[in-house]
Amino acid sequence: MRLEADSVPSLSQDVIDQLQTVGIVTVAQLLTTPDATIIASSSLTLETLIKLREELLESLTSAPATAHDICTNATTYFSCGLPALDELLGGGLEGGRLIEFFGHTQSYKTQMAIHIACQVAMDGFHSFIVDTNAGVGVTQVEARIRELIMQSQPPETDEDVALVEALVVEACSRIVVLGCHRHEQLMAGLSSWLQTMTRHHSAGSDEHPGLVVIDSLAQLYAHRLGKGHYQGQQLLQAIASCLRQVASQLKIPILVINHARHGDEHMQPTLGVRWKASVDQRVLLAAQGESVVASVYHGPNTGQSIRIEPFKSL
Repeated sequence: MRLEADSVPSLSQDVIDQLQTVGIVTVAQLLTTPDATIIASSSLTLETLIKLREELLESLTSAPATAHDICTNATTYFSCGLPALDELLGGGLEGGRLIEFFGHTQSYKTQMAIHIACQVAMDGFHSFIVDTNAGVGVTQVEARIRELIMQSQPPETDEDVALVEALVVEACSRIVVLGCHRHEQLMAGLSSWLQTMTRHHSAGSDEHPGLVVIDSLAQLYAHRLGKGHYQGQQLLQAIASCLRQVASQLKIPILVINHARHGDEHMQPTLGVRWKASVDQRVLLAAQGESVVASVYHGPNTGQSIRIEPFKSL
């Protein structure tokens, strides 16, 4: 998609001319080119680039998730595949919300995210997983889906086994896993997925978005948030605003997995207090043996907890 003047408020012809001097003529190039490269070869500022990318992503999120939403504007809840967790969250992951699962190392955060993304895909919706920790693999996703299907439909014959494999392939086709190590990769990957979902909607397809998982934002941005790093805080707030906009427009939950700082009695996330204020619901995950205790720190049912036991059977 080529950049067109005035297609979004910040994209003037002068901005396009400056981007062209850096060799940027498409939306994809703008989203993937490092900030430093653009700033070094133009008079554009980081603030301008953040604003421009935010507006471009917002422009790609005008389509509701499903025909049902168009007709009823109803709140949609997406099941986690864990009844106790769904109940704790008030019915599942709520569409239109930015939700954070956080906890210390080895608190099963990534495993929980994979499980939920697989359940959403098995329910017929598309899941997009952004992996910044190299902790999510396609083989893991496929294995999780196979386990879930076999638990619900234990195969007894060769025909049953063939059916299970067909269902695995179908569910896996609804999950995209993106390895991501830079801000620009996150923006470009999210943009590409949104364009795909928008094309499905425009074509009248039954394929609908269901969930975005980012594991984790802290891996991408924590190093930019030290003392005196004002631009890092500004960038993080722009990302939070963008994610909330995507969630609201597509009416899907966006689940962010983050680490919590060790030794902090208040369990602050690595991204700090400003990030915490941007999130609609925060859930602490804590490992206790082979179990996981999920506690709501912010949002509906604040203060309530449940135990998922035994977690390794998931």
